[in-house]
Amino acid sequence: MKLGFFLRSEVEQAPALGDRSKHPVESLHPTTHKCASALVYRYYADGQRQSLVVECEIQGCEVTQMTKKMPPAVRDHALQIAHHEMAHYVMARALGFATGGVTLTVTMDLRHQGGASITLARSISSIDAMKEYLQARMMVLLAGAMGQTLSSTHSPRKLVDKPKATTILKGGFGAEQDYAKVRELQQLLRNIAYPDTDPASSDRITAELKEITDRVWLRTQEVVEALADTITELALALVDGMVMVEQWGRAGDTYEVVLTGGMLERLRPVQAIPALCVVS
Repeated sequence: MKLGFFLRSEVEQAPALGDRSKHPVESLHPTTHKCASALVYRYYADGQRQSLVVECEIQGCEVTQMTKKMPPAVRDHALQIAHHEMAHYVMARALGFATGGVTLTVTMDLRHQGGASITLARSISSIDAMKEYLQARMMVLLAGAMGQTLSSTHSPRKLVDKPKATTILKGGFGAEQDYAKVRELQQLLRNIAYPDTDPASSDRITAELKEITDRVWLRTQEVVEALADTITELALALVDGMVMVEQWGRAGDTYEVVLTGGMLERLRPVQAIPALCVVS
């Protein structure tokens, strides 16, 4: 099933609600509609595939798939980054963090920028709650690189490519900030979990850090693989919503999409994300 949820920007020219005529891709934009809170979801057959169409009941807008003209190399790259951002998003929701929107920008020369809005504020009233919070935060950060390695093709079970995920975290692929944050949180968690360790005992500290890293990595991988279908489905929806950004005086070379928190929360895959904890 493909998901799409996009709104016409020039609402003053929107057709009546009963008009089922299709509109050119160039006239569509996913985020500028003022009444984005009033959405209804309806399914239409598209050959052997179904697409999710979103209408605004107030303005009567209708939009379908928007990336048919995106070059294959750009689309493939966009899907990888969409997997990354949606893995952050899905993991955060599963672990109880409040979430906002997800954004993605990809250029024709394959530069990209993406983000998933996550609220980090949480009440912490005990040491155990602090340790759980730190582990959950590490899992959210690690999930992005793991999600990026998931296959977008249909398969009975999607698995994380651990070597590739490690390369994404440690290499120059844009996830270095995630890895830097994980390493800082890892040190803080070790300091709390093993308060009696002599700071001069480097071998013991290394072993403690490895134990924490291995445990959190395995739990993150377990959750990412369990929710892989949700991650890839939402990532596909994100990419299907990308439009070419208009450039003043020159041809556009950038695709972008912004899905607000409200739009995402109305999707059934998001509503079906289970509540999980940091330990299995």
